[in-house]
Amino acid sequence: MLSLYAFSAPGRMLFIGALLALLWFLIVWAAALA
Repeated sequence: MLSLYAFSAPGRMLFIGALLALLWFLIVWAAALA
């Protein structure tokens, strides 16, 4: 069930959104330290 959802369109959008949020957080954190 979980693996089926992961390959669905909403699952991919949620996964990509989480990756983008994590990437944005890392960029902001690095900029704050710089």
